[in-house]
Amino acid sequence: MEKDNTVSQTSLVFGLLLILFGGGMLLWTVGKVPFLPAIIAALSTCLGIIFLYFVYYLEFNEFYLFAGMFLIQGAVFGIVKHKLPEVYILSLWPVFLLMSGLTLMPYSLRKKRKRRTIFLVPAISFIILSIVFLPFSLNITTLSLGEFVRIWWPLFFLILGLVISVAHFIKSLKVKREESDSR
Repeated sequence: MEKDNTVSQTSLVFGLLLILFGGGMLLWTVGKVPFLPAIIAALSTCLGIIFLYFVYYLEFNEFYLFAGMFLIQGAVFGIVKHKLPEVYILSLWPVFLLMSGLTLMPYSLRKKRKRRTIFLVPAISFIILSIVFLPFSLNITTLSLGEFVRIWWPLFFLILGLVISVAHFIKSLKVKREESDSR
């Protein structure tokens, strides 16, 4: 059973690698990206996927998680920078923050207790911060960040209260379930 699962995971990763490499090469053959940026982006993404595979399925050290995220984000940035030279890194940083949070989230959920918290809190924080700052970074909203904070700061307390209340209810349900199981 364990061997079948490993073969399935390996074939999934191999399929993703072929899709990514083929996509990078297709960008080159249709003339969207010159050969060197396409090959660098494709190989960087493939290596990043391999590193993430090592972490998620073979339980390698967290170094490979961050190296994989860095390689994939570098490839994305390289392609975006090549196709949209007017886009500055300062306007894209929330996108990379979101990618980091989305990569950390499933990794943190596989961990136990304290280790889960160590990775889950930053993952959720990265996602929330990127969602908050992205509209300002890409000039999607007419409000400035200062105006947004001045008007919407009470929302922080509402969300914090909601999180604390939901955590209380979840904990009380868990306690009730444990009490009923022990009877």
